[in-house]
Amino acid sequence: MFVPTVQPITLLKFDYKLEHTQQVAISSSFICYGLKAGHIRALNRNTASRALFKGHPTSLSHMAFFSAASNLLASASRQGDLAVRLLTDGVGPEGEAVPAETLLMRAQLALPPGADVTSSSSSSPPVSLAWHPSTPQILAAGAGGSVNIFQVPTMPPAEQPPELSAPGIQYALPSSGSSSAAVTAVAFSPAGDLLVAADSAGSVHVWWLEGDGEEGEAPMLSWQPLSGSSSAAAAAAAAAVASVQFLHQADDGSSILMTGDARNAALKLWLLPPAAALNGASPACLQAVQFVSSANGPSDVFCHAVVQRELQLLVLANTVRKQVYTLHYSLGGSAVAAFDYAAFWGVMQPILSLATGLEAVESQAVPGEVAPQQLLLYTVQTDAIQQYSINPALCSSSGSVKGELSRALKATEASLAKQVEASLKATAKRSEEERRKAAAKERGELAAQLEKSMAAQLGQVSAALQRDLLKGMADAAREQSRATVTAVVNSVSPVVAQAVAGSLQRELAGSAGGGGQLAAVLERSLASSLAQPLHEALRENFAASIIPAFERATQVMFGQVESAFTAWLADSSRTAGAAQSEAAASLSSSLQQLQAVVGSMRGDLADTSRSLSRIASSTASRAAEASSSGGAGPRTAQQLEAGAGAAGAAAAAPADPRIEIGSLMSVRKYDEALVKALNTASLEVLVWACKQVDPQVVLGGSSVALSQTTLLSLVHQLSSGLVNDAATPLKLAWLAEAAPVVDPHDPVTAPHLKVVLTGVMSSLKALVNSLPQNDVMAKKGKITLHLFNSLLHQ
Repeated sequence: MFVPTVQPITLLKFDYKLEHTQQVAISSSFICYGLKAGHIRALNRNTASRALFKGHPTSLSHMAFFSAASNLLASASRQGDLAVRLLTDGVGPEGEAVPAETLLMRAQLALPPGADVTSSSSSSPPVSLAWHPSTPQILAAGAGGSVNIFQVPTMPPAEQPPELSAPGIQYALPSSGSSSAAVTAVAFSPAGDLLVAADSAGSVHVWWLEGDGEEGEAPMLSWQPLSGSSSAAAAAAAAAVASVQFLHQADDGSSILMTGDARNAALKLWLLPPAAALNGASPACLQAVQFVSSANGPSDVFCHAVVQRELQLLVLANTVRKQVYTLHYSLGGSAVAAFDYAAFWGVMQPILSLATGLEAVESQAVPGEVAPQQLLLYTVQTDAIQQYSINPALCSSSGSVKGELSRALKATEASLAKQVEASLKATAKRSEEERRKAAAKERGELAAQLEKSMAAQLGQVSAALQRDLLKGMADAAREQSRATVTAVVNSVSPVVAQAVAGSLQRELAGSAGGGGQLAAVLERSLASSLAQPLHEALRENFAASIIPAFERATQVMFGQVESAFTAWLADSSRTAGAAQSEAAASLSSSLQQLQAVVGSMRGDLADTSRSLSRIASSTASRAAEASSSGGAGPRTAQQLEAGAGAAGAAAAAPADPRIEIGSLMSVRKYDEALVKALNTASLEVLVWACKQVDPQVVLGGSSVALSQTTLLSLVHQLSSGLVNDAATPLKLAWLAEAAPVVDPHDPVTAPHLKVVLTGVMSSLKALVNSLPQNDVMAKKGKITLHLFNSLLHQ
């Protein structure tokens, strides 16, 4: 089973129902989908602008564009009201481009008697629509017991909304006994000359449209595709026919029709004769296909069916099993067809409605060349509207997958003899190899033990370095501070004595009545005399004693660490023996790395020494200034201890957070890894972390690997400063995957959701506006912007 590439379009909740309604339609310019109240949401595929079209009173039963290149949209509700709109690019109230509608036609279809039109779970068959393949003025609408052919005007009527229109031609279903059959599906042949309708009684009816088409004209051909009988009794007992679709029409007018039962589990291909030979003819069954679950039988199958004629594919979406099946059919001469290849695809949510399209993409192998068209599936699912991309080469027997498998099979067959011969030789050497493997395993286990022991020793040394280095620095600083104070006292004592003696002599030589001024004179003399000697003494003692002592202490410490590791390694090598030489070499390399770290730390020590010199000079200056107030001693000691602490903090360099983040990613601890990346407050680190894993692995599974808090923080950080650079595609990919899994009702993140999402949308709008309209990045940004807009308005 394959997994198709998925792109969310919008986040919406839909009720799980097993019902053949058409809730999504696409053209080259617009994506339209129905809402519960009967409204239609239109999304412009080029600008990501959107609009809401009202008019249907109940939920939709069917909607369809005339063609992929046309913007003519027909829609009908379960109540039977029909509308045809022409979608254009309009202008909003603020001058922005928005989808606009012009109503061309309205009509009211007759529904079966007793049909419950007020409930979306009505048991009445849904209204079915079909456009003529070449004429946009012809629309068929099946409802109740008739098929109505409407003439769609080419110009909008002067009165809006227009008056109700009546069908130009009405074909009634033939009577099937006592039961009242209702139309379940309608389709035109590729040439437009045949109209086919299926009904709830299990019959298929064919009308030829080349004649005048009289009111109430009986079908030219009717039969029971499920029972193979045309009798009335068989018709009453057969299940409803849910699908009728043409696969091909040949040049001679013969055509291939596909029919499906009420669950599209039983499919048949029919050969219809040319229109002129229909009357009295019988269709030929070319092939029958039955889908049955091995667990629960047919009850596990309920498919929505769409034919993609350009690729010769029938696409089936199984709502119950959350699977997509593609059946490729081959065409022979004169309208002969058969299914020849089936592929299976898995999706995460049940598909409730389906439409298909094609998209030409640029070749990855040869830039500039157009690769084969991609098959696009537009799906209504229980929690979102989404687009899936499928490579058509995987859907046919002539595709690349079969070619690769064929080449692989041939290579396997060619090497089979060599493998047998090698196996025989390996049997003779098996015992020897087992012994070598056992010895290698033993060496590996011992190497692992040695590495584990090494890691433990490194951890202990690291902790000891952090603990003892700061303690040693503080002890050395306190010890040398006492020596410095003593040296300073010895240095300044002669200066103090000389200054005091000189002052006393001058004062005593003066008048005897001036004794009261002696204290002031001594204070001024000491202040002016002590500043310079105290500064010089502190500076010289720092340079001569504290810094060299600190260097000697750290050098001794590192020498002891190196000696201890060298001795431990020698002991480990002797214990391991000769068989563990590789592990010893690895540990020797680790020691060399440790020695390199030691050398680096010695370099950091030199820088720290220079920093201490500057601290010493600054401290001495502050001490000299403070000496006049008598507080020099205690303040100098405090500053020394603070300086030692600052130097120790500077010596511890922070580790690279990428190492720990990478380790967490490798063991799939994505939430812890991204929390670490977010805590660094570095967008560069966060982008690096996002590159290490595919966002679909983290966010696209059945259970999200991130908490809502981490998810909202990640969205906020990735959207900040969003510009067109190399990291933008990665950011948009993560944002697009994150939007569908953000829970707007989470009690923790809900109070902050509006503020964060408003900022995200502002960043996305700025990015989109800065890029050309057709730029690939601009288109991705518009789709992502639409996702967050729908999330904000839930």
